[in-house]
Amino acid sequence: MIRNFFDQLKKYLEVSNFERLGFFTLIFVVSLVCAYQFYIHNYFQKNAITEDSQVLNDFIAKNEKLLKDTSQNKNFQNYTTNKLRVIELFNPNTDTKEQLIQKGLSSRIVKNILNYRNKGGIFRVKKDLVRLYSLSESEYDKIRPFVALPDTLTKNYNNRVLKSKPKNLVIPINTCSADSLENLRGIGPVFAKRIVAFRSKLGGFYSLDQLNEVYGLPTETIEIILPHLILDTTKIKKIKLNTMDIEGLSSHPYLSYNEAKAIINYREQHGHYTKLSTLKSLHIFRNKSIHRLLPYLDLN
Repeated sequence: MIRNFFDQLKKYLEVSNFERLGFFTLIFVVSLVCAYQFYIHNYFQKNAITEDSQVLNDFIAKNEKLLKDTSQNKNFQNYTTNKLRVIELFNPNTDTKEQLIQKGLSSRIVKNILNYRNKGGIFRVKKDLVRLYSLSESEYDKIRPFVALPDTLTKNYNNRVLKSKPKNLVIPINTCSADSLENLRGIGPVFAKRIVAFRSKLGGFYSLDQLNEVYGLPTETIEIILPHLILDTTKIKKIKLNTMDIEGLSSHPYLSYNEAKAIINYREQHGHYTKLSTLKSLHIFRNKSIHRLLPYLDLN
């Protein structure tokens, strides 16, 4: 009976050649599918890791560059800020470039001081340094204690500077040289040259009040020199209103280019000027006083 049972079981479990072939085929197909899945998974995972690594590396590189630039910029700011460290008294009127830098002024400030001096500027009091457009209020506050200049000008200071000049002196303001003007109390080489240069641009002074228009010339100094000046208005070089070109007209301190152009346009449209009052009718002069210009105009 037991033998019969095993015979039946063997018969039940017996596999035909066709079924055996199908089984192995199934195993082969499953193996291929598993191998394919394994390959695809590893391939994309590797690419993903590579791409992520590249992104990460780029991010790190950019941040390292940013940190480096920030550090360099900070160092540069510290350098330029710390460059202004004045350590001793300096005179902006007499110290050389090397002395100013050696005493702690930045090269930028030194350059502007020298430019100001080269143009004839003089620092009379500490506050005059504020005229330098490159000097901020905070920078001025730092260097102010080291400026070898007074805080304000006093009469005693002016008298001390001016006392060496001769008292009895008369100078013709419209014909004198710059050297002659230097003989006046309070007038040095710079102011003497400025007065002569302004006189040349004008064509001469018609009033001593025009000295107030000389750049930087103190009112106190003008009051001191006035008794020593004589004015001869016949020496004024006048402008030929009916023949002068636009360059000649606009070169005068009392005429702008547009005003000169308006004068010439009217002359071309209406002919020669016959009276100076005609200028007042020009639109460009309606809101402007031209009395100071009239002494320099000639209708001939």
